[in-house]
Amino acid sequence: MQKQKSTKRHEIQIAAGTKYACHLEREAEGGYTVTCPALPAVVAYGDTLEEARANAREAIEAWNEEGDRLRDHYHALCYTEGL
Repeated sequence: MQKQKSTKRHEIQIAAGTKYACHLEREAEGGYTVTCPALPAVVAYGDTLEEARANAREAIEAWNEEGDRLRDHYHALCYTEGL
């Protein structure tokens, strides 16, 4: 009989103070996978729980930075004076 994966919900806080609800799942082969329902593109892995959380925090921060960059680019294109 195969052992079921254990999934736990944790909050991960990023530097900006925003908290994200994430799911940490223990993998059968070892380590942990982290997913964030609010940011479906964010998936992180770590050999330890601490490493998985740190990798998830880094992935969330990178996702937010890219979103900010794209938003700034969009505003620069759409709201340029004289167009």
